[in-house]
Amino acid sequence: MIVLHAGESDGALVLWGEALRDDGVHPPSRRRRRTKVSYASPHPFAASARDLAEALKKTALGPKPAAKRTCHVTAWLPTKGDSPIPSSSLIAEPPRSRAKTKIAPWTVAAYRLSTAEAVELLGASMGSRTLAAGVIVGSDLAYWAEALRLAGSMVARQQFLPGLTTDNDARRATWDPIFMGTDAERLPALAGRMPAAARSLSEPGAAAPPERPSTEVLRQFVATLTDHLVRTAASDASLPAPRRRRKKPSFVSVHDAWLHALRSKDGIVAGDEYDLSQFAAQVREWRRPVAVAEGSQFRLCFRLEEPEDTAGTDRADDKTSDDGWYVRYLLQPHDDPSLLIPVEEAWKARARTKSALRRNGSNVREFLLSSLGQASGICPSITASLENARPAGYLLDTARAHQFLTEEA
Repeated sequence: MIVLHAGESDGALVLWGEALRDDGVHPPSRRRRRTKVSYASPHPFAASARDLAEALKKTALGPKPAAKRTCHVTAWLPTKGDSPIPSSSLIAEPPRSRAKTKIAPWTVAAYRLSTAEAVELLGASMGSRTLAAGVIVGSDLAYWAEALRLAGSMVARQQFLPGLTTDNDARRATWDPIFMGTDAERLPALAGRMPAAARSLSEPGAAAPPERPSTEVLRQFVATLTDHLVRTAASDASLPAPRRRRKKPSFVSVHDAWLHALRSKDGIVAGDEYDLSQFAAQVREWRRPVAVAEGSQFRLCFRLEEPEDTAGTDRADDKTSDDGWYVRYLLQPHDDPSLLIPVEEAWKARARTKSALRRNGSNVREFLLSSLGQASGICPSITASLENARPAGYLLDTARAHQFLTEEA
C-alpha cells in the first residue's frame, strides 16, 4: 500500500509517497548530527522510485516516471524524537517519543510531474480517496485537485488574459488567470486550507523549510494550470497539423509572433529584443485597468437613492424634489461585503488613513478613477460626473432612474 503525496516546487507538482512495510516493523531512524546546517536523513516510510512507478502503473494514468525526472527532495515534516510522524496509521503507528513535535527535514524519492501529467493525475484524484487498489490519495494531493478545480472554473468562465513575461532570459507568451470578484475571495479562502505538507518540499541541502506564503504558492500553481488548459485548447482548435520540418516560422511583426506563441507548446516569442521590450510595455498598458482592479481590495458599487420625503419642505431643492434621484458611488471591501464606504471618504487624505481604506494604500484613488472610467463607457452620466475633481455620484430624474435600472445597471 502507498499513500501518494504532492508538493509544489517552482510552479510544478512533485509527487512522493509513504509506503507500508511488509513486515510491519517501525524502521529505525538515523540520528541527526547537531550542526548549524540541517541534515536530512532518509525518510523511514518513504516510497522508493520503484514504488512510485508501480503505483502510477496501477492507476493506468499517463504519468510514467522517467529517470531524468526522478529525483530526491527534502520534505520538512512533523517529527517526534528521531522519527517522522506518519500521515496515516495505515502506514505506521505514531512515534512513542515524549519529545515535542518539531519540523525536521527528511529525504524522499520523488517524481517531478509535467503540467499535463499533473492535470491528469489531479483530475483522477478529484473527489476520490483511492486511485487504485492500495493507492491512497493523500490530503495534500487532494488539495491540489481542488486547485485544479479552481483553475478549470476560471478557464470555463474565461477569467484570463494573454500576457508576455520573461522566463530564463527568453520572452514567453502566457495565459494569466485574473482573480476578480468571487475569484478574489476564493483564492485566499483556498490558500487558508492548504496543508502544510503541500508546501513542505525543498531542494536537498536546504538549511530551512520553505517560507513562501500559501497564497503566493497557490496563485503560481493556478497560473501554471490555467496557462496549460487555455494553451491546450487553443492549440487543438487553431493550429494546423504539424509538419515534418525543422525550419523555424518567420513572422511579419512581433504581434504575429506573440499570437503564434500563445498557441504553441513552449510559448517562446522570437524576435528582436528591442521590439519585444516595446511590445511588452504595450501589453502591460493594455492590461493596466484590469491589473488595477485585480490588485484592489475593493469593488466599486452604485446605489440608487430615491427622493427624500418632501412633505413640508421647499421643493426648490433638487435633491429633495420628486425627480431628485441620486446614484451614489460606494466602495465595498472584498473581505467584508457588509461594509459600504461612500467614495467621498476616499478622496479625503485624512479619511484614507482609516483602517478600511488603508488596506489598499494609495491605490484607492487610482482604482476609483480607473473603474469609473470603464463604467463611463456604459453610462454617460458617469462621464459627466468625472468633470468634478472628486466625483461621488450624480443626480437624475425619474425617467433617467428607470433607464439606469433597466439599461445601465
